[in-house]
Amino acid sequence: MWRGRALGGLEGRVFETERTRLEDLRLDALENVATAGLEVGRAEDLVPELKALVSLAPLRERSRTRLMLALYRCGRFTEALEVYETGRRLLKSELGVVPSLELRSLHAAIIRHDPSLQGPASASYRLTSTRTDVRPIPGEGSPIRPLGPFVGRRRDLGALREAVDRERLVTVLGPGGVGDASPC
Repeated sequence: MWRGRALGGLEGRVFETERTRLEDLRLDALENVATAGLEVGRAEDLVPELKALVSLAPLRERSRTRLMLALYRCGRFTEALEVYETGRRLLKSELGVVPSLELRSLHAAIIRHDPSLQGPASASYRLTSTRTDVRPIPGEGSPIRPLGPFVGRRRDLGALREAVDRERLVTVLGPGGVGDASPC
Protein backbone atom coordinates (compact mmCIF):
# COMPACT_ATOMS: atom_id res chain seq x y z
CA MET A 1 0.00 0.00 0.00
CA TRP A 2 2.52 2.57 -1.18
CA ARG A 3 1.13 6.07 -1.28
CA GLY A 4 2.97 9.26 -2.12
CA ARG A 5 6.56 9.98 -1.32
CA ALA A 6 8.34 7.80 1.24
CA LEU A 7 8.74 9.63 4.55
CA GLY A 8 6.78 12.53 3.07
CA GLY A 9 7.11 15.76 5.00
CA LEU A 10 10.36 14.76 6.71
CA GLU A 11 13.44 16.62 5.58
CA GLY A 12 17.14 16.21 6.20
CA ARG A 13 20.02 14.08 4.99
CA VAL A 14 19.09 11.04 7.07
CA PHE A 15 15.50 11.05 5.79
CA GLU A 16 16.59 11.64 2.19
CA THR A 17 18.99 8.67 2.38
CA GLU A 18 16.29 6.43 3.83
CA ARG A 19 13.73 7.72 1.32
CA THR A 20 16.05 6.80 -1.56
CA ARG A 21 16.65 3.35 -0.06
CA LEU A 22 12.93 2.69 0.40
CA GLU A 23 12.07 3.90 -3.09
CA ASP A 24 14.79 1.65 -4.57
CA LEU A 25 13.37 -1.31 -2.65
CA ARG A 26 9.90 -0.50 -3.97
CA LEU A 27 11.17 -0.38 -7.55
CA ASP A 28 13.02 -3.68 -7.02
CA ALA A 29 9.79 -5.25 -5.76
CA LEU A 30 7.81 -3.94 -8.75
CA GLU A 31 10.46 -5.32 -11.12
CA ASN A 32 10.31 -8.68 -9.34
CA VAL A 33 6.53 -8.76 -9.74
CA ALA A 34 6.94 -7.98 -13.44
CA THR A 35 9.52 -10.75 -13.80
CA ALA A 36 7.14 -13.23 -12.18
CA GLY A 37 4.31 -12.03 -14.39
CA LEU A 38 6.41 -12.57 -17.49
CA GLU A 39 7.29 -16.07 -16.28
CA VAL A 40 3.60 -17.00 -16.10
CA GLY A 41 2.64 -15.52 -19.45
CA ARG A 42 1.03 -12.23 -18.43
CA ALA A 43 3.03 -9.99 -20.77
CA GLU A 44 0.01 -8.18 -22.17
CA ASP A 45 -1.28 -7.31 -18.71
CA LEU A 46 2.14 -6.00 -17.66
CA VAL A 47 2.79 -3.56 -20.51
CA PRO A 48 0.91 -0.56 -18.99
CA GLU A 49 2.48 -1.12 -15.56
CA LEU A 50 5.96 -1.48 -17.03
CA LYS A 51 5.55 1.64 -19.17
CA ALA A 52 4.66 3.56 -16.01
CA LEU A 53 7.64 2.04 -14.18
CA VAL A 54 10.07 2.98 -16.97
CA SER A 55 8.59 6.48 -17.04
CA LEU A 56 9.03 6.76 -13.26
CA ALA A 57 12.68 5.58 -13.32
CA PRO A 58 13.92 5.86 -16.92
CA LEU A 59 17.54 5.02 -16.09
CA ARG A 60 16.70 1.67 -14.46
CA GLU A 61 17.68 -0.85 -17.09
CA ARG A 62 15.99 -3.79 -15.39
CA SER A 63 12.57 -2.15 -15.79
CA ARG A 64 13.38 -1.38 -19.41
CA THR A 65 14.35 -5.00 -20.16
CA ARG A 66 11.07 -6.24 -18.66
CA LEU A 67 9.10 -3.78 -20.79
CA MET A 68 10.99 -4.76 -23.94
CA LEU A 69 10.34 -8.45 -23.30
CA ALA A 70 6.66 -7.88 -22.52
CA LEU A 71 6.21 -5.87 -25.72
CA TYR A 72 8.02 -8.50 -27.76
CA ARG A 73 5.87 -11.30 -26.34
CA CYS A 74 2.77 -9.27 -27.26
CA GLY A 75 3.97 -9.08 -30.87
CA ARG A 76 4.93 -5.42 -30.53
CA PHE A 77 8.41 -5.89 -32.00
CA THR A 78 8.91 -2.29 -33.17
CA GLU A 79 7.85 -0.83 -29.83
CA ALA A 80 10.28 -3.12 -28.01
CA LEU A 81 13.12 -1.83 -30.20
CA GLU A 82 12.00 1.78 -29.63
CA VAL A 83 12.15 1.24 -25.85
CA TYR A 84 15.74 0.06 -26.24
CA GLU A 85 16.72 3.00 -28.47
CA THR A 86 15.15 5.54 -26.11
CA GLY A 87 17.02 3.98 -23.19
CA ARG A 88 20.30 3.84 -25.11
CA ARG A 89 20.08 7.55 -25.97
CA LEU A 90 19.08 8.46 -22.41
CA LEU A 91 21.94 6.50 -20.83
CA LYS A 92 24.42 8.12 -23.22
CA SER A 93 23.16 11.69 -22.70
CA GLU A 94 22.53 11.51 -18.93
CA LEU A 95 25.34 9.25 -17.76
CA GLY A 96 27.71 8.94 -20.70
CA VAL A 97 27.48 5.14 -20.69
CA VAL A 98 26.29 2.42 -23.04
CA PRO A 99 23.47 0.05 -22.04
CA SER A 100 24.34 -2.94 -19.87
CA LEU A 101 25.20 -6.30 -21.36
CA GLU A 102 21.75 -7.59 -20.32
CA LEU A 103 19.96 -4.81 -22.19
CA ARG A 104 22.19 -5.10 -25.28
CA SER A 105 21.78 -8.89 -25.32
CA LEU A 106 18.00 -8.62 -25.13
CA HIS A 107 18.03 -6.07 -27.95
CA ALA A 108 20.09 -8.43 -30.13
CA ALA A 109 17.82 -11.37 -29.26
CA ILE A 110 14.73 -9.36 -30.23
CA ILE A 111 16.29 -8.47 -33.57
CA ARG A 112 17.07 -12.17 -34.17
CA HIS A 113 13.58 -13.22 -33.01
CA ASP A 114 15.33 -15.62 -30.65
CA PRO A 115 12.89 -18.44 -29.74
CA SER A 116 14.00 -18.32 -26.10
CA LEU A 117 12.22 -14.96 -25.75
CA GLN A 118 8.82 -16.58 -26.13
CA GLY A 119 8.97 -17.80 -22.56
CA PRO A 120 8.04 -21.21 -21.23
CA ALA A 121 5.09 -22.68 -23.12
CA SER A 122 3.71 -24.10 -19.91
CA ALA A 123 3.42 -20.61 -18.48
CA SER A 124 1.31 -19.21 -21.31
CA TYR A 125 -2.19 -19.03 -19.97
CA ARG A 126 -5.14 -16.73 -19.89
CA LEU A 127 -7.63 -16.93 -17.05
CA THR A 128 -11.23 -17.03 -18.15
CA SER A 129 -14.26 -17.27 -15.92
CA THR A 130 -13.93 -20.99 -15.17
CA ARG A 131 -10.95 -22.47 -17.03
CA THR A 132 -7.39 -21.97 -18.22
CA ASP A 133 -5.68 -23.27 -21.29
CA VAL A 134 -4.11 -26.59 -20.34
CA ARG A 135 -0.35 -26.87 -20.95
CA PRO A 136 2.18 -29.52 -19.94
CA ILE A 137 4.27 -29.00 -16.84
CA PRO A 138 7.93 -28.55 -17.88
CA GLY A 139 9.74 -31.89 -17.86
CA GLU A 140 6.61 -33.87 -17.04
CA GLY A 141 3.86 -35.46 -19.05
CA SER A 142 1.01 -34.40 -16.77
CA PRO A 143 -0.93 -31.24 -17.69
CA ILE A 144 -1.64 -28.26 -15.53
CA ARG A 145 -5.23 -28.82 -14.46
CA PRO A 146 -7.76 -25.99 -14.61
CA LEU A 147 -9.54 -25.86 -11.27
CA GLY A 148 -12.07 -23.04 -11.35
CA PRO A 149 -13.93 -22.31 -8.08
CA PHE A 150 -13.11 -24.54 -5.09
CA VAL A 151 -16.71 -25.02 -4.04
CA GLY A 152 -17.33 -28.76 -4.10
CA ARG A 153 -13.78 -29.46 -5.30
CA ARG A 154 -12.63 -32.04 -2.74
CA ARG A 155 -11.03 -34.18 -5.46
CA ASP A 156 -9.04 -31.18 -6.75
CA LEU A 157 -7.93 -30.26 -3.25
CA GLY A 158 -6.85 -33.88 -2.75
CA ALA A 159 -4.78 -33.71 -5.95
CA LEU A 160 -3.17 -30.50 -4.71
CA ARG A 161 -2.30 -32.11 -1.37
CA GLU A 162 -0.77 -35.12 -3.18
CA ALA A 163 1.33 -32.83 -5.38
CA VAL A 164 2.61 -30.97 -2.31
CA ASP A 165 3.33 -34.27 -0.56
CA ARG A 166 5.43 -35.35 -3.57
CA GLU A 167 7.48 -32.15 -3.04
CA ARG A 168 6.20 -30.46 -6.18
CA LEU A 169 5.77 -26.74 -6.50
CA VAL A 170 2.07 -25.97 -6.71
CA THR A 171 0.70 -22.59 -7.71
CA VAL A 172 -3.01 -21.94 -7.59
CA LEU A 173 -4.36 -18.92 -9.43
CA GLY A 174 -7.87 -17.70 -9.86
CA PRO A 175 -10.13 -14.68 -9.98
CA GLY A 176 -10.94 -12.96 -6.72
CA GLY A 177 -13.23 -14.88 -4.41
CA VAL A 178 -12.74 -18.42 -5.72
CA GLY A 179 -10.65 -19.54 -2.77
CA ASP A 180 -7.22 -19.73 -4.37
CA ALA A 181 -5.72 -18.17 -1.22
CA SER A 182 -7.44 -20.60 1.14
CA PRO A 183 -5.23 -23.12 2.96
CA CYS A 184 -5.62 -26.76 1.86
